[in-house]
Parts: sequence; C-alpha cells; structure tokens
Amino acid sequence: MNNKVPHTLIPIRNLYYILCYAWNIPQQRNKILLNAEDCKSVSDLFARMLTNITTILLKRGLNKEYTEEKESLTLIKGKVLLTDSIKENLLIYKKPICLHDSLTSNTIINRILYSTIFNMLNNKTIVTKFKSELYKVFCRIPHIEYLPLSSQVFNSVKLKRNNSFYKLILNICYLYYNSLLPVENSIGRYQFIDFTRGDNMNYLFEEFLRNFYKKECSSEFSNINRQNISFNYNSVDSNDKFLLPIMQTDITLDDKERGRRIIIDAKYYIDTLICKKDYNQNKIRREHISQIESYLIHQEDDKQPYTYSTEGVLIYPKVDKTLNAEYYSKKHKHIIKVCTVDLDETWQNIEKRLKDIVSS
Repeated sequence: MNNKVPHTLIPIRNLYYILCYAWNIPQQRNKILLNAEDCKSVSDLFARMLTNITTILLKRGLNKEYTEEKESLTLIKGKVLLTDSIKENLLIYKKPICLHDSLTSNTIINRILYSTIFNMLNNKTIVTKFKSELYKVFCRIPHIEYLPLSSQVFNSVKLKRNNSFYKLILNICYLYYNSLLPVENSIGRYQFIDFTRGDNMNYLFEEFLRNFYKKECSSEFSNINRQNISFNYNSVDSNDKFLLPIMQTDITLDDKERGRRIIIDAKYYIDTLICKKDYNQNKIRREHISQIESYLIHQEDDKQPYTYSTEGVLIYPKVDKTLNAEYYSKKHKHIIKVCTVDLDETWQNIEKRLKDIVSS
C-alpha cells in the first residue's frame, strides 16, 4: 500500500476499540474502564491501557507456571544432582544441588509486561499524570525480573485457555515495542513513534474491518474471511500453469442461502481521491478500481451462479469528504462501491456506518 497514510483521523477515544477488533479480542474491549478522553497522544493511551489492565491483573493474580530450578538446599527437594554437588564440594556441607519444580510468577509473559512498563516509564513523551499512575502500579508487581525485549521473546509466548486474558496485554506490549526506534548516538535510549502515522496502520485497519464484520455480521453472512482467487486463464503450455499468482482478498462476505457475496478491500490512505495533471477534478485511484474489478471477474464460478453478481467495496477512512459512490458494470452484473468511514465519529456511528455499507 501507499506509505502516505492518514495520521489525524483516529481520535484516542476510538483507537482502543479499533485495536481490540484488529487483535481479534473485541470481547475484551469493555473489560477495562479506559476513560481515554484525557489522553492527548498515543503514548498516553498506551500508559493508561497498561495501568488499567495491570490493575485488573493484580487483583486477579499474576499467572504462575512451574519452572525447573537448580539450587543448593539443606533439605533435599526434587532430584539431587550428585555430580554437580561433588564438583562444587557441597556434600560435606550437607547442601547438595537439587533440581526441582517451583511455581513462580517470574514467567516470560509477566516479564514482558514488567519490562514494557519499565521502558514506558522512561518515555519522555508520556504526560506526568499517566506516568505517575503507571509507576504506582509498577511498584505493586512482585518479584519479576527485567527482560530485554525482542521479536523472538514475543514469539516464544504460548497462550493457553487459563491465561487468555494476557492476549490483550501481549498485543499492547508488542505494538508499543514495535513503535520504538533507537535514538541516534545514544545507546539504550529509544524514541516512541506514533504507529498511526506509519505502515502498521495499513495492516491494523484491514484486520479491524475483517474482524469487525466477522463479529458483528455473522448472522447475515455464513462465511466471512479472506478468499484466494485464481486467475480464470488456461495456460497454452501445461508447464506454465503454476506461474500465475494467486490473488487474495482482504475480506469476502458470503451468504450462500440468499445468494450474495461482497468483496471488501481496505484502503488506509491519506488521499481517498487523487488529482493528476491530466485530470480536471479528483478521481478514484485507477489501480484500486482495477484491483477490485480483477477480484470480481476472476472469482466468478459456474457452480455458484450468484458469484456473477458479486459486489466489490473499497473502504477508506474519511479524510475530508464522505464518499458513497456506486458503479454498475456495463458488461457484468457486478457493482463496485467506493465508501468512506469517519473514524472521528462516535463508536456507535462507526458501527452503524460499517453495517450499512454491507446491508442489502
């Protein structure tokens, strides 16, 4: 996608809800009382989110796991490591080295939370008020060690049913980590970069729309997911048939009972329309129309007649103008819609707008 993305469109009060859908945990969006109205920046929002969610976590109790611990003990516990004990000359002191299971809260997942908050407290862009709230919570976290964060550390975490509440925490921590850039000529210092101004938001906007429709429109559409589409061409040489790429939609909504399919392409751009030298007025991007048209034509399937009247929808965040353009194909039964959603609206209006776009 184009790297020119909108960065003033999403008020802090809505960003948290968008993230919960993008992370596919919409059921958790009301679990923490966010009160984000006084957050003036994304870094403030991160601090408030982690303050509130850590407070809830401490009330519930930190997740604990059994880990193997190796230590010299007076009272034998677990398995005695005889060779190690002899090497260390500990048997004469009757303090052999033992290997035993210990239930601890010093797990990777808790260390990620602890380390993220520690890093956040060193973020100069966070307002003192939010930093103070976060520090109070930080001081209540017991016996957790700092862990240098990396993508490998995050990827090593395996969530289970009993710690599923941590999914929201991990997503917040990872997005914050992913938004840090090293400060030039300063070892160990990082600068927070507002992720809504970068390419990360392209992906999040697409995930938000897909998971929103999965959650909120599942009663109307039996299947909502990405769809792989093959080009409807036969190769002259059979050896070449595997050279054609596979197209993949952002979102396909299927209602086989009513015979309806909608293909949605999410477009997070700063300019919904563009004006070139040879244009007298703003136009929809040619490549966007070509892309959605290609999806529509090549998904046609004789076994599913309703695919010959599939609707294609381009959804953009509203920048300065609301769009509800609709076009009928001269050769096919397909319809192409170009729509915007105002992310500066109330959340109720955003929900209504997105549902109206796919309503029959």
